Amino acid sequence: MYLFASSVLVRNAHKREEYLIERKKEELYPIILSYMIEDSDDMQQLEEHVKGKVDIHVLLTIMYEIMDSVEGDEIDRLKDILAIDVVRQDRRKLLRSKNVENRIQACAYYSRLARFDEEEFIFFERFLYSDKLMLAHTAATALMSAENIDYRFLALSAMMKRKRVSRMAILDLLYQFHNRHNDQMDEEAEKLLAIIHDRSLPTDNIAVCIKAICEIGYVTIAMDLFELLESGYWNKSGNVTEALIYAMGRFELGFTADSIAERYLSDPRVQVRRAAVEALERFQDESLINSFHKAAKDTEFIVRLKSIYALAGFGEIAKPILNQLAQETDEMRLLIRGVRAEVEG
Repeated sequence: MYLFASSVLVRNAHKREEYLIERKKEELYPIILSYMIEDSDDMQQLEEHVKGKVDIHVLLTIMYEIMDSVEGDEIDRLKDILAIDVVRQDRRKLLRSKNVENRIQACAYYSRLARFDEEEFIFFERFLYSDKLMLAHTAATALMSAENIDYRFLALSAMMKRKRVSRMAILDLLYQFHNRHNDQMDEEAEKLLAIIHDRSLPTDNIAVCIKAICEIGYVTIAMDLFELLESGYWNKSGNVTEALIYAMGRFELGFTADSIAERYLSDPRVQVRRAAVEALERFQDESLINSFHKAAKDTEFIVRLKSIYALAGFGEIAKPILNQLAQETDEMRLLIRGVRAEVEG
């Protein structure tokens, strides 16, 4: 009977809380939307409605939802709302909390606000080295919101040093590192190159960084990456070598074809040979047909498959080679038939 009564009380309390939250949303939505539409900078009405913990929670819930669907000048006005004193002081208190979840909530707020002072920065910097990965990542995200590239570089460097950080977490920060609103690509490229040259960093993270550089479009780094590949700077690391070869193909540096074919199609590491075939395929250079012919006989299936796709892409000129390969084994014959059917439609 006691347990039943307790469950009823808890359920009723939860319903009352949900009711209060919905009522508060109904109060705040019109005020927020009005501020977004009008030119007034008067926050008095909003401040009168946001005083306690529940009010702040509801306001932030609404704000985060809206910020995910707008951009431009509207975002700046929304940040002004986020910055009202009662909210900011509450989040500063959470930064000082010993509770990790509270600290994470605070960092998430500042990543949205994209404004912080020196005292707040000191907290983020300390959290970057926390043994709690989620806290470190949210602190890094808060710093990534800064226009100051040195803050962003600090955050990225700290996270890149971690051995147990996921590929997705590194990618997320790399895309945040690129400030799309300011023309900082040259400065960002310089910082990223410094990271790639740092031999103390985990090679998995370096490889992710190189591939992200290609996808974001840091073209000015392309030749530096080529020099790293040519010099053998990262040759002992298969994943970084693979990433550098990938970059040659992604940036379409056709002049690297002979070097890649000569040095990496016979590399003992499968991932490197596969990357070499994929990069060479992007160049669509008929002089590479013999290289693909040789690679089509590789001991690894994935390398053979990629090479056959490359040969099939040359059309008529490579048909004699594909016909010859098809006669060597039943597996090769079936493989070539399937690739031809796909490529030729």
